[in-house]
Amino acid sequence: MVAVGAEHVVRLDGELAGLDGALAAGALCNVTTALGVLTCAGHLAKGETVVVLAAAGGVGTAAAQLARSLGAGTVIGVTSSPAKAEYARGFGYDSVVSYEELEREVAERTGGAGADLVLDSVGGAFRSSVTGLLAAFGRHVVFGNAAAEDVTFEGNHPWYTNSSLAGYNLGGVAGRAPKLLRAHLEQALAEVARGGVRVDVTVLPLADAARAHELLETRASTGKYVLDVRS
Repeated sequence: MVAVGAEHVVRLDGELAGLDGALAAGALCNVTTALGVLTCAGHLAKGETVVVLAAAGGVGTAAAQLARSLGAGTVIGVTSSPAKAEYARGFGYDSVVSYEELEREVAERTGGAGADLVLDSVGGAFRSSVTGLLAAFGRHVVFGNAAAEDVTFEGNHPWYTNSSLAGYNLGGVAGRAPKLLRAHLEQALAEVARGGVRVDVTVLPLADAARAHELLETRASTGKYVLDVRS
């Protein structure tokens, strides 16, 4: 049993009535985060080039589809393995490359101008090199730290580099802007219900919770995992 504020609950009725419960549960966090990262934190504009790190994950696959529907000109995904790259290509990316190939891919796709927006949930050493991928006045949005290794930026960093560093945290939005979060929750589920965003959900029995954590912690996961407490 879970007690939660009404502002954080979305009823599956109206246009959401046909939405499968497991799909709704799997989509709610990821698609809402992708929407917030692209719009409120990333300020995506039409025609811009977007780079999505961890492109095969739940947020990454949603972000690729949403970026396209929001008018992005080019969407580049980045993954840590060929298998993940192959999986991610099914979600609307223009290209999916490795981290080692990314700098060349961005240069070729943008004529050397750089990417306008980089979505970073990975962290680690790569985070400090993102600025070199950005166009003038490009935005680097941090919304996770899968590598469990952060980096430090000098206060003068955005000034010297003509770039912006922004953050997005779903829990922070819930606490400080609940009405905005509610609007994004509803919009995210509506996108899924009408087929604008496809979410790959794997349902596991509660007994397999440790397995789900193992997949996440070793970065072997793709899509979204939902635990069924009834099994």
